[in-house]
Amino acid sequence: MAFYVAGAAIAGAGPSPKSARGALAVLFFHAGVYIANDAVDALLDRTEARRARDLVASGEVSSKSAGLMSGGMISAGTLVALANGVLAAGTYLLAVICLMAYNFFGKCCPFPPVMDVIQGFGWGGLTVLGAENARFEPWPTVLMTLGVVVYITLINGFHGALRDYRNDSAHHVRTTATFFLGEASAKRRTEPTPIYIAYGLMLHAAQAVLVISAVMLAGQAIPRAVIVAAALTELVTMSLFSVAVLRFAENDRTWRLGIADVVLGPAAMLMVVWIRSGLLIYCVILIFYTTIWAFSKTLRSQVRRMIARGA
Repeated sequence: MAFYVAGAAIAGAGPSPKSARGALAVLFFHAGVYIANDAVDALLDRTEARRARDLVASGEVSSKSAGLMSGGMISAGTLVALANGVLAAGTYLLAVICLMAYNFFGKCCPFPPVMDVIQGFGWGGLTVLGAENARFEPWPTVLMTLGVVVYITLINGFHGALRDYRNDSAHHVRTTATFFLGEASAKRRTEPTPIYIAYGLMLHAAQAVLVISAVMLAGQAIPRAVIVAAALTELVTMSLFSVAVLRFAENDRTWRLGIADVVLGPAAMLMVVWIRSGLLIYCVILIFYTTIWAFSKTLRSQVRRMIARGA
């Protein structure tokens, strides 16, 4: 939803029935593509302790039922997007195609970073969908969309891939981590190679340039505080990422740095809301966004694991 809100803010779209319909379509999109991912990856997820108890992985909901539910969600989202016009529906369907391509081919592609980029364009499509709610601003929209693409490429190809590296390697799954690091070995610890680190840092730098540029072009007479805040946020996220990869260890500390990097990226993107609607509205949206993260299954399961270790 953060990507959609950023696109809508760039276009200057305020609360309206059209914006609300777009947000509803995004919710259907989010649910549909994730349920589809659970259905496609059910067998692999059963081998990962963190996901083995999920509804589809555990068999409580069959993959066929999940697939039907996903199709229903995406169909509903398409109809809602169509109410905003043919262009909105086309943008929505292109985003769906990108995510479905990743779901079905993301773990068997000979060059996995390509699939990370395709997934990025799927999520970036939500930024374009938001920008179509009002006056379309080409340059800031394109820059922010590319910023989202690079962000997703980084998160999926680095944080997510490293998190699942050992299990994916054990089951001969093709991901960006296994592509750069090769097969995992029980005799050696996981450690990003210099080329993999350079790849991640390059993506992070590109994300920072694209997002800051989009923020600077998002309106007339941009408050200097917004530009400074966006630059500082990107600097902090890059610093956290650098610490995480240069001093990488398979422990909770590195995981916490990774989560901070994941959460702070959209915080910079959402600063276009600050430009359009003021600091208070930006803070409200940011609190809402971080609260959703705080109660996510991923974060809660990791916190429980950390508590268990401490005990």
